[in-house]
Amino acid sequence: EVVQRTERIAASDALQRMALEEDYSSYLDEARAQATAQRLDFVKLTKPDGTIISSAQWPAQFGYQDEWVARMGSSGIQEATLKREELPEDVALALVAVRTVTVGEKSIYVAGGLKLDKGFLASLELPEGMRVLLYPNLQPTFSAKALTAAEGPASHADALAPLIERV
Repeated sequence: EVVQRTERIAASDALQRMALEEDYSSYLDEARAQATAQRLDFVKLTKPDGTIISSAQWPAQFGYQDEWVARMGSSGIQEATLKREELPEDVALALVAVRTVTVGEKSIYVAGGLKLDKGFLASLELPEGMRVLLYPNLQPTFSAKALTAAEGPASHADALAPLIERV
């Protein structure tokens, strides 16, 4: 779904027009509009060098670099991949796809993604008796609070600490 939604953004008339522009200042809110239209938590529009044109999740990033988007856009990787997404007040784990919009000799990149959190877990259809947990902790020590289930903090999280620390 992340890939398909990102592809719909890349194919939109607005992005086709945007790719031809020299001045992107009129597109500062385009990422937010596209994120809303495609029900994505994250959308970034960048130049090929990773310079951010528009960001739905952090509009003040305009003009900053996102080297990850540039690297993914030029790599040809077509799958959605995990990305640590910096936010104004926090850091999130996201499933993100990147697509290139090319018109003539001009290009821009579209990065679209979903936040991986308890809401994402709740959206999954699992077989009976199975549960899925998410551990987005990027620190070297185990944190029971970081282990998340669809309904919130995971029960008996400490029992999984040895496994998580090995991984």
